[in-house]
Amino acid sequence: MTFPFDLYALSLFSGLATCLAIMHPVRLMCLRTGLVDHPGHRKIHAAPVPLAGGPALLLTLFIVIAGGAMITILIASGDGDSSAIIERLTYAWGVRYHQLLMILAGALMVTLMGLFDDRSAMKAAPKFAVQIAAALMVSLSGIRITVFIDSVIVHHMLTVFWVLLLVNAFNFMDNMNGASAGLALISTVACAIAGHQSGQYLVPAFGFLVSGAILGFLPHNFPAGRVFLGDSGSHLLGYLVAVTTILATYYAGSLSDCRMAVLSPLLFVMVPVLDLGQVTLYRILKRRPVWIGDTNHLTHRLSRTALGKAGAVLTLWAIAAIAAGLPWLIFRLCD
Repeated sequence: MTFPFDLYALSLFSGLATCLAIMHPVRLMCLRTGLVDHPGHRKIHAAPVPLAGGPALLLTLFIVIAGGAMITILIASGDGDSSAIIERLTYAWGVRYHQLLMILAGALMVTLMGLFDDRSAMKAAPKFAVQIAAALMVSLSGIRITVFIDSVIVHHMLTVFWVLLLVNAFNFMDNMNGASAGLALISTVACAIAGHQSGQYLVPAFGFLVSGAILGFLPHNFPAGRVFLGDSGSHLLGYLVAVTTILATYYAGSLSDCRMAVLSPLLFVMVPVLDLGQVTLYRILKRRPVWIGDTNHLTHRLSRTALGKAGAVLTLWAIAAIAAGLPWLIFRLCD
């Protein structure tokens, strides 16, 4: 295996192994501190379930990225000649470190907000304010959506809107075991592949790190929900998917020379965005508060068929995987 595939494999395995290793102690910490989802209205579990998904995923990111940075710096500063791979990574750390710090700061912000919401049920307005602040941190760091529009203000507006859209879409999607996490896994893998095909290597490495962390979490959440994401985990996943989709390149390199390729992320996240749209429209038409949960999500509608709950989640995973693969087919045919 050669660069960058060894970097991708290392990122994926590190995320997976770290999340698996820390899940049990994080789960116990949540039980001891009372960070659990209690049985109640619209809930099927009979005993409290730890909301360990968010803390475990965030800790995985911090541990792996910090460890990778330290190892790279130590090797690069050694007496011997560093390899070309280390030289490239050292250069990448130097160029991108401030953006990575902003990404991690935003991740910490939305996770802490979610943890507070899990404990104290925050009102919609302050939650929305924190989401906007995290989105602005990303945009001001230089990670922006441009789509061929020559206006920095429009770039900031599009970026903030996109982050808010996905944070809330994945939060809304967290209504059944495995739904939000599985869809985030598909999205980040698609973005990582797109980034690789455009000649990037840090973006795919980041995408595969997030994918590995999700893979470490999923066995605890699907099909049996021994651990839940909680608002902290679902907000974090939406934020990470949003950032990864913005970082990856789609036009003239990764997917196609057709400018419409920049719309590929819409297909990567089609299922959670459609779910957010249809359930929001339903609540508005019924004159109900948009932020109050119900059982009209795509997962609920499918689970009321012969598919059942696990079948409904697997069906949405399959639809999401097909949708994520469509850009490669559509734009290859257009070229």
